[in-house]
Amino acid sequence: MSHSPQELACALDDVIWSREVDQATAEPGLRVFFHALSVPPRDVLSELSDESLAQAYRRGLFRHQAFEALFVTRYERVLRGWFYKRTLDRDRMQELLQEFYVKLLTTNALASYNPDYSFRPWFWRVVQNFWISDLRRRARETGAAPEVLALEPAHEAGPFEEVLAQELQERLDEAVASLPEDERQIVTRTSSGQAMSRIAQEMGLPIRRTYQLHFRARRAIERRLNLTDGRSNHE
Repeated sequence: MSHSPQELACALDDVIWSREVDQATAEPGLRVFFHALSVPPRDVLSELSDESLAQAYRRGLFRHQAFEALFVTRYERVLRGWFYKRTLDRDRMQELLQEFYVKLLTTNALASYNPDYSFRPWFWRVVQNFWISDLRRRARETGAAPEVLALEPAHEAGPFEEVLAQELQERLDEAVASLPEDERQIVTRTSSGQAMSRIAQEMGLPIRRTYQLHFRARRAIERRLNLTDGRSNHE
């Protein structure tokens, strides 16, 4: 009997979020199990939510592959764009990207992530703090105030921008409305800033299941809006 990566991801989620399972002893058995089914662990990990991948890394389960699946596969492309937009220098962008990865690995920054909340807001706060710290470091080294990099001029939206924004919002509303009821509820509640733990409690769902549904909804919205290339994540 064959098992899809999606089905195996649901089983792996149970292990990741379980308080009873010993993560250190679970991984070897899971690797043997996935190998017997001819399903590479990376295919299973790719079906996990950001939050589950972060939790797997924090608990030491498939740590190297979880880090790669989360930060390299999902976020590297948008991180490259984020750093390049602020430096306009491809070499500096690459340096910042590598320095950011090193900081995540050496400082165990993920230990500060609270899995009761969505991963993305936490992640972009870490990126912003890293960027500010780098500017301050460079200023101290040069003895001068940091230069302002890639600031965008403020401008009022014209008719074209207003129409475009309205059209995108309408498409987003349509995409959300097309979701199944449970996924639509979770997307709506997270958009209003509710904690995942509270959403899970009020909907009577395990938190891992809430994250699964949220991840599935995000993917569906990205596909509907043509925002995904199979690895997409947007700031």
